[in-house]
Amino acid sequence: MSDPDPETWKDHYSARERVRLVVETLTEPATIKDIADEAAVAWATADSELEALLAENNVKKYTQDGTTRYDTNPVKLFLDEILDLINENSREELENSLVNATQQLEELQAEFNVDTHDELRGLLVEEDLTAGEMRNVRTQHPRGAPSRQTAVS
Repeated sequence: MSDPDPETWKDHYSARERVRLVVETLTEPATIKDIADEAAVAWATADSELEALLAENNVKKYTQDGTTRYDTNPVKLFLDEILDLINENSREELENSLVNATQQLEELQAEFNVDTHDELRGLLVEEDLTAGEMRNVRTQHPRGAPSRQTAVS
């Protein structure tokens, strides 16, 4: 999360909301202290809210180097994204996005002479591609469900 103004942050969100917002933006597992500091809340508040998030299956608890850390639950995030796509798009729009993504994948597989998307990903690392070529492959490469940006609302 980009460092919000502490006063504005506190004026607009409750302590528990701030903990949830910090957790939603984690890029790697974090300790209760790290989350509490980022959310500008007491350690006990962060601990309590993290336990509630854990009970709701919104976070996962890890032990890393003897330290307890929390991170977003990737399965829950994935399922929430699918539900959002279903709610925001018609069946026809989702089918069209899937057809377009499959077509893009087939074109990339033919262009780079690979049979699977894993081989295509491997080429991004192995090949001596320019940044522009790599970006082009990555933005055209589907990752399963259509993104909200490609699906029409």
